[in-house]
Amino acid sequence: MGDRAPGWYPDPDDPARMRRWDGAHWTPDHRPLPSWYSSSHPQGSVLRRNRHWVILATVMAFVVLALGFRSIQPKVKLPPRTVTDAAFIASANRSCQARLVPLHNERPRLGTAAAKNPGDETTVAGQVDHIVSELLALQGELKGLPLDAAQQATVSQWMADWDTYIDYGRQYAGFLRAHDIRSYSSVAQASTTSGQRANLFAQANGLDDCKL
Repeated sequence: MGDRAPGWYPDPDDPARMRRWDGAHWTPDHRPLPSWYSSSHPQGSVLRRNRHWVILATVMAFVVLALGFRSIQPKVKLPPRTVTDAAFIASANRSCQARLVPLHNERPRLGTAAAKNPGDETTVAGQVDHIVSELLALQGELKGLPLDAAQQATVSQWMADWDTYIDYGRQYAGFLRAHDIRSYSSVAQASTTSGQRANLFAQANGLDDCKL
């Protein structure tokens, strides 16, 4: 690790999260792995030497875009509850369950042929495009649900975090098609913030089926 630049990397003690490296030592700072990412995702010179493992890590991460943080959310303070419209919450959870569960079920299982041979970067980019398309469709449904006017601003901010997260997906697919390993690795890490913020909002407001 001595030659690694400061930044966020898979935690060597817990593959379900990332940990910050200050250039010399691991810090106590942690965050969940973004769903664009995988704990087996190689870094630095390894990325340049072994593209197959990069693609493998990529497909394992992207096809589980939905629900990517669901089981690895660290203990963090939730924001205050700002959505109390029970009808909206129930409808949103139904829509999210209908859209996100199929994405979860499409995830290649470790040890299967699909997981071992995900295809080239162009193939994986097509899978990412599919996930992005599904998330956009779900987001459209959520935006169209009736909602108490007093709560629209806070839900709009939640949807803005989805916008950012989805945009990272588009960028990731583009970098995959360009075979730009360094850039799509960077995007994988950068997506963490918006994804975690969206999930904390969902958890705080009873929208558990809408966690990314």
